[in-house]
Amino acid sequence: MNDLVQVVISNLKDVGIGVVLFIMAYVSNMALSLYYNIKVLNETFDKTKLINSVLKVVAFAVGTALLCICVTTIPAFASHVGFEIPAEYSTVFQDLAILSVFIISACKYLLESYQKFSAILKTSKASVE
Repeated sequence: MNDLVQVVISNLKDVGIGVVLFIMAYVSNMALSLYYNIKVLNETFDKTKLINSVLKVVAFAVGTALLCICVTTIPAFASHVGFEIPAEYSTVFQDLAILSVFIISACKYLLESYQKFSAILKTSKASVE
């Protein structure tokens, strides 16, 4: 049981790093979107969108932490009921689950951020002043 707790804590540390990377990508996209929508598209600021974005980040962080705990504890449960999963496989599954969640989500928002960045650079100076 103590080993399981240590594995969960270790994986949660990795999740923490992944969450920070996701948040940086998401906030980058959010900041560029704010500028693009307000200055380039002349939209009004909508605090509801900002609040929803913050809620999305919190939900992502909590959901990912729970996902990590679940993926980490499944091999222990399987072993408990008599289905032994080799430790090497368990580690690979855990790492893949953690990495894939963050790689997919961070890349999605980095791509959107880059697209907003490019759109801002392509606008004429007169249109944003």
